[in-house]
Amino acid sequence: MLKAVKIRLYPTFKQKELLNSHFNGCRFIYNNALNYKMILYKDYNIKKSKIDIINELPEVKEEFSWLKLIKAEVLQNVIDVLDKAFQNFFRGKGYPKFKNKRSKQSFTSNQNLKVLENVNKLVFLKNKIKFKCSERDIKLLRTSKIKMVTYSKDKIGNYFASLLIEAEIQNPYNQSTNEVGIDLGIKSFLTTSEGEKIDNPKFLRKTEVKLKKAQRNLSRKKKGSNNFINA
Repeated sequence: MLKAVKIRLYPTFKQKELLNSHFNGCRFIYNNALNYKMILYKDYNIKKSKIDIINELPEVKEEFSWLKLIKAEVLQNVIDVLDKAFQNFFRGKGYPKFKNKRSKQSFTSNQNLKVLENVNKLVFLKNKIKFKCSERDIKLLRTSKIKMVTYSKDKIGNYFASLLIEAEIQNPYNQSTNEVGIDLGIKSFLTTSEGEKIDNPKFLRKTEVKLKKAQRNLSRKKKGSNNFINA
């Protein structure tokens, strides 16, 4: 079963620099790839596929050497996000927009993901980043396979990570082996798969009978008398 767990990160100054370089690099690649596709289609009627742009990423990293600090699979995921944005556009949604520093920053990684056993730290590019979450989620993270992590930074500078894990969630309702089927009916309230029947309590019918008896007793008494008032 796949489950998402969101944790709050507390990176050091150097770890913030590493994460910020990934945020900036992903935004740079996204905006330039979007602009690249727009110009090619508008001026030359050329359509570039996701694979075409991914294959050109090594050339871009050679031209902009600071991008070499960013994991290759992270930049590839950016192109995948842009491709999905165009797919949504062709389905009738809005045209992909350029990203800016003021919006929420994020990037996704799906390789070499690990949560340390003894301390609450998430490993990213050999960096051990402190985090906080509930004890229940910590147990899940340490006993489950992490499929993907999306790192993010909000507008006020807080860092987070959303982890997609493959967890075995036990259903407490399936632990009992004494299973009994129940069939609800009109003549009998319910019948179990073992043949036991429980009669319909018929609360309304019993109440109606009691009410009729009380009304008959009251009708025999003189209106305004003590017997009538105390009835």
